[in-house]
Amino acid sequence: MRLNCLPDYLVRLPRNRGSGLNLVLEVKGFETEQDRAKEAAARRWVQAVNHHGEFGVWELAVCREPHRLEMLLEGQAQREREEL
Repeated sequence: MRLNCLPDYLVRLPRNRGSGLNLVLEVKGFETEQDRAKEAAARRWVQAVNHHGEFGVWELAVCREPHRLEMLLEGQAQREREEL
């Protein structure tokens, strides 16, 4: 099965080293089978692009509770600061 998927958002979180963290952000309310396939494809893509190593560091974040999006992003930014 071939999927042409676009992420909901791309977020760049700053880092002191490197070019920052590139976050593929998916925001979901009710999840469908297509959403699950899109997430699996995004996970494979993130793994492949990180393995290649020439395009920075990428991660996938899926927010299933949109009202908690700010907390998710703040938590991700905090983890980045702790890694410095």
